[in-house]
Amino acid sequence: MIIFLTFFFFLNFILRFFLREKILKFFFIFIFNLKNKKIFGIIFFSFLKYNCWISKTKESLKDSYFKKIYFQET
Repeated sequence: MIIFLTFFFFLNFILRFFLREKILKFFFIFIFNLKNKKIFGIIFFSFLKYNCWISKTKESLKDSYFKKIYFQET
């Protein structure tokens, strides 16, 4: 269990740079499903979806913040 948690922490650190590439996500899912570890693939997919949701909310918050500043100045 600790090995999986450290693995997910390491992937979280690395995949933040590559999250915008949808090909990378499906590539990892395909590899885990080929090894016949479907439960691990489902956990990994939910982990990636959670990270994508976090990155989308951060981007939307940044956009809304900049829009407020822009419309206040004009």
